[in-house]
Amino acid sequence: MPPGSLPPPAAPSAGRPRSSAPDLSWDDEFENTAVFADERAGRQERKKRRAGAVRSSLPPAASGRDLRKVLGVVVGVIVLAAIATAFLLPKQGQLIVTVSGPGNTAVDELTVLVDEEVKCSSSPCQVAGLGAGVHIVRVEAPGYPALAGRAVEVKSGEDALHEVALGGAAVEGTGLKIPALGKYLRLELDGEDRGSLPVDLKALKPGSHRIRIHGNERYAVYEDNVDVEAGRVLNLQPKLKVLKGLAKLTAGAGARGARVMLECAGEDRLLVQLPTSVDIAVDKPCKLSAKRQGYQDFQALLAFDEGKAEKTFTVELSQVGSGGEAAASDRADKPTAGADRTPARAAGGGKGTIRVNSIPPSTAVLSGRPLGPTPTSATVDPGTYSVMFIHPEHGRKTVTVRVKAGGSAVASVKFP
Repeated sequence: MPPGSLPPPAAPSAGRPRSSAPDLSWDDEFENTAVFADERAGRQERKKRRAGAVRSSLPPAASGRDLRKVLGVVVGVIVLAAIATAFLLPKQGQLIVTVSGPGNTAVDELTVLVDEEVKCSSSPCQVAGLGAGVHIVRVEAPGYPALAGRAVEVKSGEDALHEVALGGAAVEGTGLKIPALGKYLRLELDGEDRGSLPVDLKALKPGSHRIRIHGNERYAVYEDNVDVEAGRVLNLQPKLKVLKGLAKLTAGAGARGARVMLECAGEDRLLVQLPTSVDIAVDKPCKLSAKRQGYQDFQALLAFDEGKAEKTFTVELSQVGSGGEAAASDRADKPTAGADRTPARAAGGGKGTIRVNSIPPSTAVLSGRPLGPTPTSATVDPGTYSVMFIHPEHGRKTVTVRVKAGGSAVASVKFP
């Protein structure tokens, strides 16, 4: 070794342990540096090998031109699929059906059928989602002649309008007819008020219906089920049960000057002045009698036919004996043609007059004596009287009036 040169470093020992002591010699520090360098070199080599393996497993990167080609193919497939769907799916449109009666009137009850399938029960009828093509449209309406189906073309994506004008109602139709059975009577059909009698309904649905006739206290409420056939009108004439009759008593031949009496079971006899009207309870017998000197007695039972609450009874007496006197008396009792048939008032002006009226019209009863519908009047003796007004919908009202001899009084009411 030449003088002044440093000795070569000793070869590192693989088995020599690394010291953690702070007072390392130069040789130890050099050895650690070399070890660290080897380790770093090994780690870098291993990273390169792993990166190369990853790159080798990936497909080669596509260029921008190749990517545009792929996107063009995808868009073309989507467009072709949309076109195919538009041609293959069924085409659809909308049908609008309007129905009117004679004179362009509305039709309340109807049925619209498209290809024999019910679509609507009112007009206008809009049927969406129909396939493009020809469809058969038919309309049914109670009370109108049956119509044949009509072919209507529906185009894809368009509205097809079909107008149906129903002709005059059939002669019979499908309905119910009830005559005027009495005053103030009304009809309820299936719980719905259909107005006062008489009624003539020709637009009903075939089948069973519930009817109720009411509104007049002289009759019991009538209820029943009726069957209405298609294309026919049921003429119904029910016999209402009479609860209270109205006897209209008039004077006939030989009745002038007769003493007329009304007698009902369980009640006092009543002296009657003709003409007049009297309420008669039908649950007990009542008899009308008349007597006049020189004439045969008159008697009649006051009975009412079923369904008839009003009846006229005429008092007629035949003279006992023969010839001219009877004929002369009868001629005196009978008014001549064109003569005033109003009974003569008592002479002397001792009686008074009550004028009776109401808004709306009603039935008036004067101190228990029916006067009939308003407006009306009555001739009475001087005194105080009560007048009752009866209305089938608004109920009853009563007023009291005082009549002086030879004077007049007014009894009037207004229903709400």
